[in-house]
Amino acid sequence: MIIHAEAPRNNQPEFLRVEFSLPCGKLPSGLKTTPSIQKFRLFRRPEFDAVLTEFLKVISEDPSGDDLHIQAWQYPPGIDHIALPFGQVVPAYGSISLPLLPVL
Repeated sequence: MIIHAEAPRNNQPEFLRVEFSLPCGKLPSGLKTTPSIQKFRLFRRPEFDAVLTEFLKVISEDPSGDDLHIQAWQYPPGIDHIALPFGQVVPAYGSISLPLLPVL
């Protein structure tokens, strides 16, 4: 999930990437059809900082050799006017209340 910080201060980033786990079939309760201010308890994971890419590259088995590019991010309704920082490094965080769990 990419989070847009409302009022970054002291050179803190405007966008954060947060990894979390939820039980199968569950959606985060903070996702709504209209943007709202949410508070998160996060911890920094600098080892997972990465450049934000707009598309996922899918290797095609087509004899033409053309790879497919699938859009990686979907904007929630009402915030499509905010441009994500594609091509820039986005700092990574983990959720304290929804930690990553191993998949069995």
